[in-house]
Order: sequence, then C-alpha cells, then structure tokens
Amino acid sequence: MKLLNKTISEISKFLLLFNLILIPVSGFSQTSDRFLLKIVDKTISLRDIEFQLRNFKALHCAYPSSIINDYFGTKFIQDWKKFLKDMPKDSKDVSLYMHTKDDFLKSLRLYFKLLRYSYDQRGEVSRELTSLMSESMISQKCSKDVFYKSRLKTNFLDLLKAELYLKSRYGNQLQDVRNASTVKDSIDLFMESLDKQFYHEYYR
Repeated sequence: MKLLNKTISEISKFLLLFNLILIPVSGFSQTSDRFLLKIVDKTISLRDIEFQLRNFKALHCAYPSSIINDYFGTKFIQDWKKFLKDMPKDSKDVSLYMHTKDDFLKSLRLYFKLLRYSYDQRGEVSRELTSLMSESMISQKCSKDVFYKSRLKTNFLDLLKAELYLKSRYGNQLQDVRNASTVKDSIDLFMESLDKQFYHEYYR
C-alpha cells in the first residue's frame, strides 16, 4: 500500500511538472515565441521570422542590387519590422491581428516558399562568394548578427542560395535594363506557381 501511494505521488508530481511546462506554450502568454505559419512540413515560428528579417536586412545592406531585394523592395523591410513590433502578446489578439495583415503575410509566405524551393535545389554557395559577401558586409558596416565567429550563419547562406537561384534563372535577362519590367512579371508568375505548389497554413 505504501509503495502504491508513493507511486501515485510520483506520478502526480510528474503530471504537475508536465502541466507547468505546457501551460506557457499552449497559452503563449509567457513565451516570446509562437508558431505563426507552416510551409509544407516546416513550422515557422515568430523567432524564425525575426531571424529572417535580420538576414534580409543584411542582404539589403551588403548587396542592395540583389534580385531578392529588388523584387520584395525596401517597403517589405519596413512592413516586416512593423509586423513584429505590433505583434500582440495575447494569443486571441494575435488571431485578430493576423487577419488584418493579409497582404504582408502573402509576401512573407512567398519569401519563405522561395527559401524552401531554392533549398530543395541543393545549390551551393562558393567560398569565393561567401568571402566577397563577408567583405562587403564589413566594408558597408552591416550587422554582425549574421556571422558566427568569422563565418556567415547557415540560414543566411540559405538566403544567398535563393539569390543564386534567381540569378541563374533571370540574370542574363537583367543585364539589359529594358527587360526589368518583363522579368518582374516573370518572377511574379514564378512566385504564384510556388504559392500553389507548396502547401501553407497560418496558425491564427
């Protein structure tokens, strides 16, 4: 009987601890991170979105003429920053908030779908390009947050892979500025095809 009571007591303690761990996560009220979006099989959290804003800003700083920067535009950065700054803490308010941000969320999901697609292509970023990008960031005094010690972080390299993919696909056409609007239309069609190809859902 004593052994049974001891076992029940231990189970009760475990369940209490388990509930204490889960309550902040399920309620979102005591954590700075939360899931916002799912692309195919990858769940994207608020922290992931913050990291990618950091990456996009670094690319904008070091390589402002990149295809990705030209396509999404500087306004995308401002909208992204405001989206994060105004994000409510309460989960119920988050749901209402996200329903007012459809235009921005479409751009954001297209950005993440582009990352997913270029990652699936298994492209590589050469040492030479990595070195040039690092030198440009230093000379332009860009944020050091995309570096781990002296190396560029993996998720920033994933963004470079997306840029390389777009370069391989549209770079020759963009050598003539007269093709700019045509290329923009072509990228729009490509992005729309990605939007249809890759399943997504919002957690709102």
